[in-house]
Amino acid sequence: DGASVRRFQQVVERELARQPQVRRVAWGNALPLDGGGFAQTFRIVGAPVGTDGPAGFASYHMVSPSYFDTLGIAIVRGRGFTPLDTADGLPVCVVSEAFVGRHFAGRNPIGARIEMPLMAFGPSRLVVREIVGVARQVKSEPGEVAPAPQLYVPVDQNTWWAASLLVE
Repeated sequence: DGASVRRFQQVVERELARQPQVRRVAWGNALPLDGGGFAQTFRIVGAPVGTDGPAGFASYHMVSPSYFDTLGIAIVRGRGFTPLDTADGLPVCVVSEAFVGRHFAGRNPIGARIEMPLMAFGPSRLVVREIVGVARQVKSEPGEVAPAPQLYVPVDQNTWWAASLLVE
């Protein structure tokens, strides 16, 4: 289950972080340029039908708090994730610059809410997440011409069984 997977990841993080040559450790279900990630549907809460949709699609990434720093992805507005963004905390997300350009043209996305399915081991359910940050746009795959909207969630709020381990 998700809790067991996350406990395993946390043990690996702690053990690797103890090594003197290791600066950072992070997890993510997809990495820039790997073409991975899930295409996730979402709905911006309160958006009128016909402008922002009733729904959209974004590349969905479940990442640990140190993911952005480890990969050198700047948070250009708001904040990234912290250890306080837990399963018991307020559901949050970070979106990419392309996401903001497509769905918030000229408006500040911080504090906006997005409804989306939770990727889960069991039955899926809808969750409403608050946007807390905007990440610098990164390419999802080699040769990408049009930037893909990206949506990041804390791995503690949506753990997945397949993840890449990042060590700096």
